[in-house]
Amino acid sequence: MDPLLYERAAVRDLLERYRTAYERLDARAAKRVWPGADERALERAFSGLERQTVNFDACDIDITNARGRALCRGSATYTPRVGKRDERTQGRNWTFVIQKAGGDWRIESVQAQ
Repeated sequence: MDPLLYERAAVRDLLERYRTAYERLDARAAKRVWPGADERALERAFSGLERQTVNFDACDIDITNARGRALCRGSATYTPRVGKRDERTQGRNWTFVIQKAGGDWRIESVQAQ
């Protein structure tokens, strides 16, 4: 297998683990893929949600050596736990700055708009 294809597949797996953590409202799992995340802040944010679905429609992955960036387009659908509990969907663009350390890809930073 082409090494770049292998690395892109590993990054796609990382993004899937991020997506799954956010859908499960699991701050600890999010921290495993994004070590710099503020776990307590994520716990507070997740506690305000009844449920959440994250969809990545497309992700463009650019890798150079042990660093990279993934630009993902998609949406987040969520239901607040309190107040008006209507399901809401927002289009989002995520920018993930990633780094490979110890053989594994990790998220260094995330910006969602």
